[in-house]
Amino acid sequence: MILADQLGLRVGAGISTGEAFVGNVGGSEVTDYTVLGDTVNVAARLQGEAAAGEILISDETYTSVSSAFPNAARRELLLKGKSDPVIAWQIAGPSATTHL
Repeated sequence: MILADQLGLRVGAGISTGEAFVGNVGGSEVTDYTVLGDTVNVAARLQGEAAAGEILISDETYTSVSSAFPNAARRELLLKGKSDPVIAWQIAGPSATTHL
């Protein structure tokens, strides 16, 4: 696997699990195929919090993959649009002990 850092890319990733609306949105003149919902918003907010080379996943996602990342770092983040802190897990990045 080629890592983003090897390519000189400085990106972070956010992943969330849950229900979402997927489909065409718009009117008769303009439509756009998109994904909407809280799950999508949380993933976008996690990506915004992720440092270069870091992957942050939601608590719901971590529940599904925790055995693959036993040393993931737990974080509590205040995300835009959320009144309570959101639990996130860092599975890759500068200070993570488990890497993809």
